[in-house]
Amino acid sequence: MFYTVGQYVKYALEKNYTDWNTLYTTDKQVISQINSHLSSDTHLQQLWKRMNNKVKVLNDPINYESNVFVKSRLVDPLFQEQGKIMHISDKNKKWKTIIKTESEPKEYFLRFKEQIIF
Repeated sequence: MFYTVGQYVKYALEKNYTDWNTLYTTDKQVISQINSHLSSDTHLQQLWKRMNNKVKVLNDPINYESNVFVKSRLVDPLFQEQGKIMHISDKNKKWKTIIKTESEPKEYFLRFKEQIIF
């Protein structure tokens, strides 16, 4: 998601479909301003399709267009037992293992099934 939205906005800035000041408004305003150019720009149309999950993307470490790192987000809530406050992972060893392994950043190698044509 971050990669495709970033490519869409970057291209729009390069083509002057939007500007830096507009980026400080709302998402709706930015997208509306950029989308007013969709009908006349096939490259923008392809980026829009990618951004809206209309193009299949594969995780392909051999043949990829871009690699992205994704920060993992996990919850290890606190609870109280016999007056002592602790994390779930302090009590549940299985959850402690999950927290440790799943908290590592993930790397994905993106290859889109539809190539962008310039």
